[in-house]
Amino acid sequence: NITASGNISSSGNVYATEVHTNFIKDIDDPTTGIDFSFGEQVHHYVNSVSYIRLRDTVQDVVRINEGMADIDLEVRGDNHLLLRTDATENYVEASGSLLVSGHGNITASGDISSSGHITAGGNIYLDYGSIIYGKDQDGNNETLLQNISDTVILFSDSDSKSQIDGNGITLNS
Repeated sequence: NITASGNISSSGNVYATEVHTNFIKDIDDPTTGIDFSFGEQVHHYVNSVSYIRLRDTVQDVVRINEGMADIDLEVRGDNHLLLRTDATENYVEASGSLLVSGHGNITASGDISSSGHITAGGNIYLDYGSIIYGKDQDGNNETLLQNISDTVILFSDSDSKSQIDGNGITLNS
């Protein structure tokens, strides 16, 4: 046993079965380290900013960017980036295929765009007054489908209007 009231230094390696401490600091940067002093949580600091917090409570949490700084997260696969966050721009980017499984909904409060096909295995609901647009051969946005009332669906472009309603089908060209 070694008992000391001051610092202990070693010019070689230190081997131990267990190390009990509240903080592990980088010898070259004392603002970088692992802090165990918060009870059932661990903070990983770099330059005094908490990059990662591990918390073991009723709801276990791994929190990235605990210090709410400009810290981005990257998750890599075998040979490419799979997931990336940008703290400054507040977005999450997924590359490759995105698989969502299980029960529940995906909700977007803004626009959704696709450069590929959109396929639905169920119903697509169009709210009253909503429009589905497409582009014509000149690149102009054209109304393909519009739900304009309980009994009228309008199919149109700038050159013609066709509609289906309770009175029948009207085709114009």
